[in-house]
Parts: sequence; structure tokens; C-alpha cells
Amino acid sequence: MNRISAIILIAGVSTAANASITDHLLYEQLTPTAQGDGASVYYSNPTHDQVMYDQFRFDGTTNIEGIGFWGAVYAETQFTISIYADNAGLPGTLAYTHNFAREDITLSVSGVVLDDEWTNVEHHAIAEFGQSFTADANTTYWLAITGDAFFSWTYGATSGDNSVLYSNTAQNSFWTNADLDRDPTNLAFSIYGTSVPAPASIPTLAMLGICVSRRRRSC
Repeated sequence: MNRISAIILIAGVSTAANASITDHLLYEQLTPTAQGDGASVYYSNPTHDQVMYDQFRFDGTTNIEGIGFWGAVYAETQFTISIYADNAGLPGTLAYTHNFAREDITLSVSGVVLDDEWTNVEHHAIAEFGQSFTADANTTYWLAITGDAFFSWTYGATSGDNSVLYSNTAQNSFWTNADLDRDPTNLAFSIYGTSVPAPASIPTLAMLGICVSRRRRSC
């Protein structure tokens, strides 16, 4: 597994981001590094035979309209965001995937030179889905973000579920932090979208309208 460390300075979300997305924050998993305390990042690139995953779930049915994430990019890159169903605690069936070109993503940037050969550019990225993905209530999903060049996803120890997985695509196998003797870790990402009203609430509202109508008639 490849890992690098650097100093991270995350700027605020760019005002160019679609307000309808950034105003609808559903979930945010900020690691200490994503908040500016110093960065640690894991490569998430199929070309390195390593893909990173982290899980999420919602209590109610949710329409996911975009994903925010923090990480390092060494070159102009296309991102792929994928969501997988859970299969006994591991990523299973692919439920959603979309490729985002650099110009399709809102980035706020600060660059840090790691050495003479590479420039590590830290990003907070907002990727807006062209069509929302509906996440079922009380259902675990796995989020994977990869770059076709050198993309590294920011991570850090947090009080979350610490559910990060590493996938060796060449060997088709998964490891957790515990498998690798590492501290509990979460990846830094946010989810934007809207909650879907529970079906039971729709008849309730309809009955309320009927009751109001009957009262008016009785008067």
C-alpha cells in the first residue's frame, strides 16, 4: 500500500459550486487532516492496483445529488465516483458510477511541494451528479473515489465508524486497518442531496386534508 504525508490547507468551498448542492448537506465526515491539521492521504488509483472505500448509510430514503471529498492530485485528472451495495461487510454490486472530467468538478486548491519531482496539490472537490442516486433507508453503501492519474484521498482518525477498506484490484482482495495493524481511520467526504418523505407520512397528510374539509363543511 502506498501512502504519503503532507501539510494540508483546505480553502472554503468555491462560490462557483451550485448553491442547490452545497446548501443541501446531508452528511459530512471530516477527518482532522481535512480541517487543516496536516494531511495524510492514501492512493486511490486503479493504475496502482489500490482503491479506497468508505461506507455510509441513512435512516431514511435519500436522493444523493453530489459528493464532496478532500485529497491530493499530482496532475490534471479525471475522477470516477462509484457507489456499491454492501455484501456481508464488503463492497458488492455496483449501484452507481460516473466519470467526472476536471472541468465538471468545483475545486478549491492550495499547493504544497513535496519534493523536487512532484507538486502535491490539495483539493476540496464538489462533484454534482447529473442524475441523483436513491439510497434506500437503513442500507449500507460503499463509496469509492478514484483518479485516472495520481489521486490520493485524505484520511485521519475520527470518532466515526472507521470503516475504511483497501482493495487490491490485481488480487481482488480487501483489507481493513485492523488487518494491516493500523489505527482506526475514516476518509474525508461529504454527501449532498435531499431526504425522501416516508410513504406513511403521505396518507397522514391526505387524511389531515380530509378532516379539515369535513370541519369546514360542518360549519
